[in-house]
Amino acid sequence: MPLMKNSSQSLGRYEGYYYRYFYSFSFPGYIFRSFLKLYKLGDYYYVKHIELSSKNDDLSIPRLVVKYHGIAFFLAERIFIVESEPVFNSTISEAILTPNYRPNSPYMSGLVICASSGSSHQPSSGRTVFEYLGKNINVRTAMKQCDLFHHTDERIPENIKKLIKNEMTDAQFTFHPQALL
Repeated sequence: MPLMKNSSQSLGRYEGYYYRYFYSFSFPGYIFRSFLKLYKLGDYYYVKHIELSSKNDDLSIPRLVVKYHGIAFFLAERIFIVESEPVFNSTISEAILTPNYRPNSPYMSGLVICASSGSSHQPSSGRTVFEYLGKNINVRTAMKQCDLFHHTDERIPENIKKLIKNEMTDAQFTFHPQALL
């Protein structure tokens, strides 16, 4: 498929690990900091994405772990990721990211559309931010920072909260990624 082969050359600079931030589609008012790996296998790029959620203080309740698998494309200076949750086969999402060409900035902003595994399975959309962590990291340490956080939680940086806020002005009629700070 030409789209996949052509995008492989451009995705190499984005290979590595990321935190992914977005408002939860199933838990209103909560922000996910999830973990994502963009990697090459053969001629194509794929993603593994893991959402971890404790969302309670009761340590006797096991932590929720949801894993997604997907494929990544690069087209028109944008990164497209299509992923699904294969165990329950109940969720599919697409993210479109605008790469940040500023030196030393770890962020890419974008939009995500998802038919979540919540009770209604209604499609939803929102803003998302990917924070690049690197190619060689301590995965266990990074994943310990992932969870579902209330939108007032100070562990989510204010600049991230601004970038993923799903509000529009009266002059806007469609969602766009927020400009990176």
